[in-house]
Amino acid sequence: MRRVLTLAPLFALMASASLGEAAVSLNPIFTDHMVLQQQMPIRLWGTAAPGEQVTVALAGSQASTQAAADGRWQVELPAMEADGQPLSLTVTGADGQGIMLADVLLGEVWLCSGQSNMEWQLGRAKDSTGKIPAPDLPNIRAFNVKQVWSHWPRVECSGSWTVCTGPAAHSFSAVGFFFARELQAQRQVPIGIINASWSGTTIQAWMRPEAFAGDPVIAPWGQNFLEARSKLPETLAAYWLQLEEWKSAVAEQITAQGLLPPYPKAPPVFGGGYPGPCLLHNAMIAPWTNFPIRGALWYQGESNLGQTREYGHFLTALIQDWRQQWGQPELPFMFVQLQVVSPGNIGWAVLRDSQTAALALPRVGMATSIDISDGDLHPQNKEEVGRRLALCARALAYDEQIPYQGPTYDHFAVEGNKIRLFFRNADQGLQCRGDKLKEFQIAGAPYAPSLVPAEAQIDGNTVLVWSDQVPNPVAVRYAWSAHPIGANLYNQEGLAAPPFRTDDWK
Repeated sequence: MRRVLTLAPLFALMASASLGEAAVSLNPIFTDHMVLQQQMPIRLWGTAAPGEQVTVALAGSQASTQAAADGRWQVELPAMEADGQPLSLTVTGADGQGIMLADVLLGEVWLCSGQSNMEWQLGRAKDSTGKIPAPDLPNIRAFNVKQVWSHWPRVECSGSWTVCTGPAAHSFSAVGFFFARELQAQRQVPIGIINASWSGTTIQAWMRPEAFAGDPVIAPWGQNFLEARSKLPETLAAYWLQLEEWKSAVAEQITAQGLLPPYPKAPPVFGGGYPGPCLLHNAMIAPWTNFPIRGALWYQGESNLGQTREYGHFLTALIQDWRQQWGQPELPFMFVQLQVVSPGNIGWAVLRDSQTAALALPRVGMATSIDISDGDLHPQNKEEVGRRLALCARALAYDEQIPYQGPTYDHFAVEGNKIRLFFRNADQGLQCRGDKLKEFQIAGAPYAPSLVPAEAQIDGNTVLVWSDQVPNPVAVRYAWSAHPIGANLYNQEGLAAPPFRTDDWK
């Protein structure tokens, strides 16, 4: 809740329980209960009368500026350390009136974005006890960004900061909550989650046009968006004409036949169904790019099954562009490698593999999820997903020396009728969860690329793979299907091996 504040004598406040709305205002992303990123300069902005002097104060620091001709203003306060104490933030205009925000915390702020598995609310999830969590963790807060789209970048978005207590906590992103809970327990500072997610959306929707331009593989998506946007005035005019014609047709039918359906078919909603390229970035990401954050979490890809081989290009471009927009060349970015789904489309394996292209960038981490799903597109075990993302964040954003990824394929060697696989992140050895390793396939000359199920055995920190049907092996794949439900290779730290292949066949 925004409070109108006057810094005039105290009796003036007491004389009036409610003051009129002040001319000076803050951007709507700043509300009571918010978390501001510690250890980075704090930027705050809003509007006021053109030329008006605006002063912002927080925790003993103060900054003043003058509103520009268009009424916009921005100030920057020095970086501060989190101490867990709630603060008040005041913004005052030239007349001494303004706004006060209460219960403001300094801490670690993470952006959570993607589609339905990131949007999935805590009230629909279960923890390791099989129950829906009922947390009382006031040092965790979330801002759920309202789901809207726009053809042009916006400077504001709707929503408010919510404290993680009582029924309100059930509106949190489940993955975001479990990540924040793990991180808060380890870092012992408040955690803020900005949840900008929307089910069924593609990665292109979360990218701005400039993000596509540097990669010829994906450049057409950005070009097509810009061309379509340039034609919006005439397109919108045609839409309104269609809508008016439909209204007239309905009115004529009602006049002639009464209220009974069926009515003439209405024109489709302008803009189509789910938002296309750039539209969610413009409305739900762009308003935040001036707000300092520690890093970003990403859980998305299911809606890009039609662009499996291009997905790595999209993801890499999105990460690089977000880093540019936030002015942080190595903004930590953690993503979820997609879960097991129902048997069928091999495209899921290709998509998971394509996701790994982003790991070539610094401070990018991947949480594998193929072993924590029963084949549902929306796995119930969001707790383990959040924990694995937090491990990545602790290692890559906070430089903790901890294991954070499972055994990752490095190279192989042919040894007679067997192939020996070598791994990174397996210095302490490997383990099999179950009677024997599963989900391995092998191919051999002269029949490659045909693959057959294979036997596999751990040998120290390597794996030997073979099949009696393949005397001359040339390649191995692991968990390379839509539904590798039996994948059970882990390192000694208990982290699952992501799917891999030793070949580069189409």
